[in-house]
Amino acid sequence: MLDPVGENSTDEIPMPDLDGALAVLAAEVEAEGGGAYELFNGLDEMSAGMPEEVKAAFVHHLLSLDNPFLERCALYWLASGTALTREAVAAGLRERLMRGKLEPETASYLPIIRGWLPATAARAAIDDIGKLARRKGLAEASNQNRAEPIITDIMATTADGVGAQGLTFVGKLQARTFVAMILLKTGYGIKDAFVIHCRSKREANSIVSYACQEANSVKIDRMTAELLLEAALAEGMENGHPPAPGFIDVMEACCLSQLRPQERDLQALLDHVDPQKEIQNATAAQLDRMLRNEPALDALVPFTDSWFEDTGETRGILQGSRSVRTVEKRIWAFLEGRRDIWARRFLQTAIILKSAKKERMSKALVAATFALMHKHPLQDIPLVEDIVMTTLDAGGGSLL
Repeated sequence: MLDPVGENSTDEIPMPDLDGALAVLAAEVEAEGGGAYELFNGLDEMSAGMPEEVKAAFVHHLLSLDNPFLERCALYWLASGTALTREAVAAGLRERLMRGKLEPETASYLPIIRGWLPATAARAAIDDIGKLARRKGLAEASNQNRAEPIITDIMATTADGVGAQGLTFVGKLQARTFVAMILLKTGYGIKDAFVIHCRSKREANSIVSYACQEANSVKIDRMTAELLLEAALAEGMENGHPPAPGFIDVMEACCLSQLRPQERDLQALLDHVDPQKEIQNATAAQLDRMLRNEPALDALVPFTDSWFEDTGETRGILQGSRSVRTVEKRIWAFLEGRRDIWARRFLQTAIILKSAKKERMSKALVAATFALMHKHPLQDIPLVEDIVMTTLDAGGGSLL
């Protein structure tokens, strides 16, 4: 994107005449009460078929315009764009800064987004912008006169069979109610995120009620939500997936800008949910009673009944034999290699349920986690047996 003397190569690419289309799109977004995120989605659709170099030049051109939403769109592109697009955004933001046009709020988010990116030319350019912004005093100006939101409720769903779970924040900012929704997914981290600005508290309640009907959700505290989000940020970065661009709006609405990726291993999560080591120091007999606590296991069913294995390997097992006994034996063997994955799923669910004051269910999950981590026979862990049976039921059409 940048040539050896620092000139931006996007200037050399002829641009199609898109200013008219941009004006129409911006007018439509404004007429529908939308904001920067809606404009970004429209621009992303508009540029979806462009060659990578042309899209980068298009984005760079947009940042030379004065539309107030475009700087926020630039942050979205930094989080979600290709390497060329990110470099074009960084170049455009630097030019805005040098013209005295860069907003302090935009500058304040650059160090956060920088931490989500791989070590590339775009990240180096963002570092340079940060140094220049500090010299101009933009970092200090960004925190002045910023209203603080009031968060009234935080809800979480437990992870489903493919590792997807939701977090919902309900709050109020300057007398306007909002709902912030985040989708976490195993392997991706923060897969989707957005903020809905509601016309009334009733509208917010309707949105939350509908979401709760779609999946079991419980109220949790802020510390638990932040722990889940920091772990998701770390997981996404480990797998090359920055958080969804809408997470920038969620951070702003919910005062989450202090979050940083925090990788927590199984032992750290276990210590968090079992700080007094009640389960870790339990005798074999005590642990067995916790594992087989039938009232707790029955109460867990709504949260765990979607837990099963659906991978290429398990589909091959289910389709590769007509003998139920052979298939079951192979599924048990497959799960031996998945102990850490299910231990993490159990712990995340236990942390959520403990925050929701559902101690009995949380302890059953922690006991199962401890058994998985310490190589107890899988057949002695009822929750794992449920996963095996649900996996077999899901593939029942291929079995006699």
